[in-house]
Amino acid sequence: MTATISGSTVDVSVHTSPDILTVTLEENGQKITADATPVDGVATWTLSGLTPGAQTLQAQGWNVPAGAPNGTGTPVATVRITVPTPTTTPTTTTPTTTNPTTTTPSSTPEPIGIPGNWNLTLDSEFNGPSLDTSIWHTGWFGSGVTDPTNSYEEDCYSPSNVTFPGDGTMHLNVTATPSTCGGETRPYTGSLVSTNPDDGAGGGFQFTYGVVEARVYLPADGNQIANWPAVWTDGQVWPQDGEDDLLEGLGGQACYHFHDPLGGPGNCDTSIAPG
Repeated sequence: MTATISGSTVDVSVHTSPDILTVTLEENGQKITADATPVDGVATWTLSGLTPGAQTLQAQGWNVPAGAPNGTGTPVATVRITVPTPTTTPTTTTPTTTNPTTTTPSSTPEPIGIPGNWNLTLDSEFNGPSLDTSIWHTGWFGSGVTDPTNSYEEDCYSPSNVTFPGDGTMHLNVTATPSTCGGETRPYTGSLVSTNPDDGAGGGFQFTYGVVEARVYLPADGNQIANWPAVWTDGQVWPQDGEDDLLEGLGGQACYHFHDPLGGPGNCDTSIAPG
């Protein structure tokens, strides 16, 4: 479970077993919100107006037939938070003088909104006829059809679902076609590309410090993000050296998190729509 605090508002996300059908959120042992139905294994809530001070949030999962009363629940996650007391700090305004400036266009793309002296070390536009396999590989730790990155996924990754249809972009497709990987047949076939130099395919790319930017089309399910699209970076020893989820579709929302041995702080941006 992750809980992100902004003032007296807490955004809560719970990753559940695929067997969990509904999840109840409790505060200090008392139910505080309606049940949430997990979407792609994630249940989410936004809680406002919590009383300042230390509190314990616990998610209680249920797996019962439709229409039957809840039986004995299985706690799926617990997190202890401290909601801060709102404070008001007086502000003063200092008059400023603005001098006209001249900006010289740079031929090298710069990270948006992050000042500094940056060197471009990888620029993959995916606007050619095929994947640059000296840097990018299809699949997850292997070649051909591979296992997914997460056991909750209902697909294998196939190179045939990575396509370049000539519109200047790369398409990572998910199809309702059964696929087999790791000795298991799954109902769907998905796709993934990675620069991991340790996946046995040769080549690749990795970095220690820097900024990653990506322009991604998000599939739609009505006015929500469909499925579980994601762009992320991983260390070679997870989770000790971290996982940076730049964008991840969770519960129909665009979310971001940074995972390390201490937790997974982050948030979701409801202003980002599919497309």
